[in-house]
Amino acid sequence: MADYNDKWQEFYDAALAKDDDSTRVFDTKTGAPIESASGSTKEKGASEKKKSIFGDAFAKDKAAEAEKTKTEEKPKRERAPKKEKASKEKTPSPRKERAAQRRAEENEGNFPVRFRRERRVGILGGVVYFIFILAMSTLLACVLWFAASDVLALGKEEKAVEITIPENYTVDEVAQILYENGVINNRKMFKIYDSFADITDTVKPGTYLLYTNYDYRAVVSGLGAAGTRVSVKVTVPEGYTLRQTFALLEENGVCTAEKLWDCAANFDFDYDFLDSSTLGNEKRLEGYLFPDTYDFYLGEDPDDVIKKFLANFNNRFDDELVARLEETGYSMHDVVVIASLIEEEAAGEEDRAMIASVIYNRLGSSNFPYLQFDSTIHYIIAETGEDFSTEIDSPYNTYKYGGLPEGAISNPGMAAINAALYPEDTNYYYYALDIYGEHRFFTNYDSFLNFVNSSDYAG
Repeated sequence: MADYNDKWQEFYDAALAKDDDSTRVFDTKTGAPIESASGSTKEKGASEKKKSIFGDAFAKDKAAEAEKTKTEEKPKRERAPKKEKASKEKTPSPRKERAAQRRAEENEGNFPVRFRRERRVGILGGVVYFIFILAMSTLLACVLWFAASDVLALGKEEKAVEITIPENYTVDEVAQILYENGVINNRKMFKIYDSFADITDTVKPGTYLLYTNYDYRAVVSGLGAAGTRVSVKVTVPEGYTLRQTFALLEENGVCTAEKLWDCAANFDFDYDFLDSSTLGNEKRLEGYLFPDTYDFYLGEDPDDVIKKFLANFNNRFDDELVARLEETGYSMHDVVVIASLIEEEAAGEEDRAMIASVIYNRLGSSNFPYLQFDSTIHYIIAETGEDFSTEIDSPYNTYKYGGLPEGAISNPGMAAINAALYPEDTNYYYYALDIYGEHRFFTNYDSFLNFVNSSDYAG
């Protein structure tokens, strides 16, 4: 340390001497040095110069000493490397070594090497990403094409099919029916379409004629009022009762008998010949369902079915028949009941007007309070399943109750109605069927009894 200080003292003295010579002033005549006007000023300058030179040298010395001390102490502060574990570890794979090398390069800031590697990975990733997007786009396009081809019926073969939509249907049921009949190929897509179109506002129960090349809109429209409904011809024979008529309609797929019975009893049809006070009576329309051949839709509404019968009946009663009805003094209801009796009792065309005369003669005679027609008993037991008996307690039993039965016992045709309006003028009160299928008419009970006891009576 002493050598260090001596060295710097020598350096200082030399610098000071040099500086002193360079700043000294000499006399121009004699060449002798001239003292400063103020020796204190010169000394002050030398003192300040000494401080400046010494300070700069000292500062540089201190910085060098600090740097040397830092260099000498740095190894002492570094943590000694951990001893390697004595465990038997596997030699790292080349891939792991390259990864470790890349991490070391990143820590040392050697980014150019990493940059070149990332560039190669980025290009490959871009290619993979492009392929992924292309594949997803292709898949989405296929899905959309499949959906569109079903919704718009693109490329579908034309084939006519009958579709029956049940009562109280669900959208799932409609989709299943359409799918099973080849009208649609995707039930889920049809239900998605329903979420936008709400098919329940359009689709009505019934049987419809559709084509497999219909798009969704045409399918839904075709299952409603604007659709082509499948129709069927049904011939209702003369003399059929309500029960027989409703069963026939059900057999032909027009409507269920249960719905027809309910409608007949409770639907208030707007016709003058019907008595609204009888609402609730399921037999109130007996006699008014005019027998004929009709075109009905499969699965048609019961009120529409019955309206066709009633409209036909109303049209048959033209002005001439209405005028004749007024001449008879009987009501429309009475004439229909009489016509139904004629329809059930007559064996042929020529019998109808004769039987009508017997009915009117008995109704107009105090000697014959009861019509005593077997057909009324048969009507009763067809409903109840009882054995034939004239003692059955029913308002339709003409052996037990006087006058006309409570209602018609069948639905008469036009021939029976005309016979009821235009009866023969006779004095017959009895008739019976012979073995040849013809009716014999009698004016008194004795002649009637003799025939019944003869071998010609058909029994």
